[in-house]
Amino acid sequence: MTHIIEQIADAVVAAVKGASTNAGTDVSQRRFWPAEKDTAASGIVFASDEDVAIDGHGPYYRRDIAITVALRYVGDADTIEASAYADQVKIETAIEADATIAGLTHAIVLHRSNTETDGNGNKPMLIRRTEFIAIARTLASDPENPA
Repeated sequence: MTHIIEQIADAVVAAVKGASTNAGTDVSQRRFWPAEKDTAASGIVFASDEDVAIDGHGPYYRRDIAITVALRYVGDADTIEASAYADQVKIETAIEADATIAGLTHAIVLHRSNTETDGNGNKPMLIRRTEFIAIARTLASDPENPA
């Protein structure tokens, strides 16, 4: 078994891969894009933060885990912007409907999203980040299994 954070992030990767976004199956759990990824669309998923609190009177932790889905687009400025917003709808829908995520969490909610643009006139780039808060509960002595 792996830590609940990694399990949730892996489940989000699978949900995004299955969501038919422009990134297709080029989505992985990491914090950066490989240098050679300079065309089309690709995605990364990572856990960026976790708040932990004692849950109730028992030996449980409530874990609020920030999971970021970032898709990067390179190409025509008008096309990549439209693609980013269309993909966000697919990602939100896929994550909400995913049974594995539902089994690992009490809830997963959209927290915020933002868009960054970069690149020169020849190769515009857009990164769309969408952050979710996954609310999970574990035993204090067992961070691998949902309780």
